[in-house]
Amino acid sequence: MDEGGSEQDSVETLLEQYRIVAANQQVPRTEREVLERLVEAYAREPGEDDLTLAFALNNLGIQQRKDGIQKRRISYFGDSLKKHERALEIQLKLLGEAHVDTARTYANIGRNFLEKGTTFDRDKGKNFEKAEGSYRKALDIMNKLQIIRPQESFDLTKWNQHLVVSLKGQGKYSGAIKTQKLVLSTLLQKHGEDHHTIVLAYHCIAGLLKAQNRFDDALQMLDKAIAICSRLEQLGDFDRTILGLLLRNIAEVMEAKGDVECALELFTKLLMLQLDTLGEMHPATADTYEKITKAYMQKGMVEDGIKNLTKVVEIRRQVLGDDHPDTKDLQLS
Repeated sequence: MDEGGSEQDSVETLLEQYRIVAANQQVPRTEREVLERLVEAYAREPGEDDLTLAFALNNLGIQQRKDGIQKRRISYFGDSLKKHERALEIQLKLLGEAHVDTARTYANIGRNFLEKGTTFDRDKGKNFEKAEGSYRKALDIMNKLQIIRPQESFDLTKWNQHLVVSLKGQGKYSGAIKTQKLVLSTLLQKHGEDHHTIVLAYHCIAGLLKAQNRFDDALQMLDKAIAICSRLEQLGDFDRTILGLLLRNIAEVMEAKGDVECALELFTKLLMLQLDTLGEMHPATADTYEKITKAYMQKGMVEDGIKNLTKVVEIRRQVLGDDHPDTKDLQLS
């Protein structure tokens, strides 16, 4: 017998342990260990599928997906997907498709493909396409439930935001913009205009417009975001890292428009902000140094460009190490 009890704990015992874990109380096993043993216990005690097993499978699948991201192991995503698909099979059998929990499992499957597409280069397009399909299924179920049960309010913002990422990953920018505007509308109803989530929504729309080379439209969105930031600063509710995102986006738009002088000025402002908020030894700071280097080179200011490039190499070495591909590429350049 180990510290956590018998190797043959019953389903009931493990469910009680999970309730203790979920309540953040002290137990000798982690949440993942309890979930794994719970699934194993169901396999030892064959009987009718039930929703508790679906619950355990879904939560274990989420844990495996997170491990896949952290450890960059593609096999973990496969294990995670199998858990969610088995949970979905049970829910479709016992609950049917028109149920909130079924929709959540479709969304879990979508998240699996989305994170897989974001984390690994292999089959990116296929993973984003599958993510889109799963999120559309989840959203379709929830939208139908909203019609059937108008008294209930379902917040679908996160799923729609994930759908935006999956569409963007496939280059479906028009669809992504349409969905992100839906997100913006929902957030405006929930928070009003002067809220950091509204700033980020405008920032996202601007990035999608920029990808379509609609630079002036992108700048309009960014102007709205900057105006909100100014008001939030006056209210004392201001996150300077969000301002950094906006400055970077505006600078990249100006760079794409061919206004190198303006882009250089904005990247320099961004650098000052990052040095103050993130410090010099940060990947985002290194990226900005690299952007400034490129602008200097475009302006023919080679000496300044080389000086900045040296700074980028030093940060990459400190943060990533000498053997990292990004460090080696910069040293070669």
